[in-house]
Amino acid sequence: MDPVKVRRAYSTIVESESNSFYKAPNLVLEQILGRVVSLFQKLECWIFFKKR
Repeated sequence: MDPVKVRRAYSTIVESESNSFYKAPNLVLEQILGRVVSLFQKLECWIFFKKR
């Protein structure tokens, strides 16, 4: 892989991410919250099974 191409691809991805963040911060927040909630649910299940 060409490092220059990789860097360009990465920068375009980051730019599109930041653009979408400015356009729809609510959607990004919802995605982050969803991930956090699912992580907590997994943790709760794990703790519950550990206690049994």
